Amino acid sequence: MDSQKLLTMSGHTPEVCEDTSITQYPKLVDFEETFRDPDEHVSWKSRIHKTVTKEIAECNVRKSLLKLFPIIRTLQTYKLKEDLPNDIIAGLTSGVMMIPQGMAFAALSTLPPIVGLYISFFSSITYFFF
Repeated sequence: MDSQKLLTMSGHTPEVCEDTSITQYPKLVDFEETFRDPDEHVSWKSRIHKTVTKEIAECNVRKSLLKLFPIIRTLQTYKLKEDLPNDIIAGLTSGVMMIPQGMAFAALSTLPPIVGLYISFFSSITYFFF
């Protein structure tokens, strides 16, 4: 099939220039007018303001806290007798691995070994809450 038949089938009728008999296809300007974003003329500040206002309006404090601190939902369904022994074993295993690892990373960074222990401890606590 030639290109003129394809354009006619797609609903576009090509225009022929009088000067050179070259076929002109639908213009880019027509495309931009058809598919232009209606909010394009709005400044980026007002777009940000609109987005932030929308998020604040839809804000639910309890839902946000549960997303930010998943430990809250975990503690609500925590079964002490079933889960605590496994968590103690996991904590001891992690601690045994973190002590030499923290000291080694501190030594590699030319810092005192206690700094590596502090970093290991506080990163684990942060991971626990978040």
